[in-house]
Amino acid sequence: MRIAHLMLFNFYIDDAFYQENILPRQNKADGHEVLIIASTHVFGKGNSMTSTSPRIYFTKEAIKVIRVPYKKIVNEKITKKIRAYKNVYFHLEQFKPDVIFSHGIGGYESKTIAKFVKNNPATKLYIDCHSDFYNSATNFISKYFLHRIFYRHFFWKYEKFAKKVYYVAPESIAFLKELYGFNDQSKMEFLPLGGFIIDENEIIKRRKFIRKHLNILESDIIFIHTGKLDVKKKSSELINAFTQIKNNNIKLLIVGTFSDDVYSNVKELIDNDERIKYLGWKTGEEVQDYLCASDVYMQPGSRTVTVQNAACCGCAIITNRSMIYTYLFGKSVFYAETEEEVKKSIEKLIARPFLINKYKKKLLEIAKNKLDYKKIANAYL
Repeated sequence: MRIAHLMLFNFYIDDAFYQENILPRQNKADGHEVLIIASTHVFGKGNSMTSTSPRIYFTKEAIKVIRVPYKKIVNEKITKKIRAYKNVYFHLEQFKPDVIFSHGIGGYESKTIAKFVKNNPATKLYIDCHSDFYNSATNFISKYFLHRIFYRHFFWKYEKFAKKVYYVAPESIAFLKELYGFNDQSKMEFLPLGGFIIDENEIIKRRKFIRKHLNILESDIIFIHTGKLDVKKKSSELINAFTQIKNNNIKLLIVGTFSDDVYSNVKELIDNDERIKYLGWKTGEEVQDYLCASDVYMQPGSRTVTVQNAACCGCAIITNRSMIYTYLFGKSVFYAETEEEVKKSIEKLIARPFLINKYKKKLLEIAKNKLDYKKIANAYL
């Protein structure tokens, strides 16, 4: 089967572990021919968005990637909001996909995708929505002009040709309904952000390797916090809570990059606590290794797919009360959003360490049933 993944309404970061990276990899591993057509949006220094050059290249999995140039409209800022590209129809025509998976719900180029599917009715189109009121439409112009009027107009151009409109979290349903006027229950389906299930023997192997590398005992309890560590992640609250607990058998791994304002608040705490190891930015594969070595993943702030990855790697989890987490995990995780709640959760796990293994097993079973990308990647085939 020939599958085209389109990343024209969001970014595509090479070698990352986002859904847009993993689904094409899994499709390729399953024997399908895969093409990625992506914008030139990438991460730059300090996690800011920047641009790369339009070009054609191959990933290490031998997946062809075509970075298409924007059609310039007025200036660079407006151009990137309009989301019109050159040669998308041409590249689709050359590839002749059986399936198009369009990651994202809005932009001028929806019209091109609709035109291609209309002219090639054997091609199946699937759309997914990652947007919600937390991560999108966060100001007046974005909400009422871009989403409610402009993107909505073009969404309806290609939605009518789609077999499914997937949502990655329950929060996205309200977003689609309110800003896009879309609530077709016959088309909407939950397709969660997931992860790769790590075999339990492989988890043990990676756990031993990383702990030896970091000089951490097997009997120590490792807590881990990852990502783009800004105010929304509540990293300051988490680190403050950890440093208040006087126990030499617990360790905190921090993997990621701090925003300047957050780092200025926590640098002294990190420097003065030998139990905290700030490891900096790591690749997606390296993050998996550190998750396997850890016991408890902590994310009291904004949502991140690493919560799902942590479950797949056998961690217990302390996280926020977002709908997606309560929906997926129920009572199988600890919920904490404030410094005091984080502190109490850590203290509870230290006092009753058997709970860690209990919750690890619960979450790994949930991951196997709901979050395995090997299964998720077949949902749209």
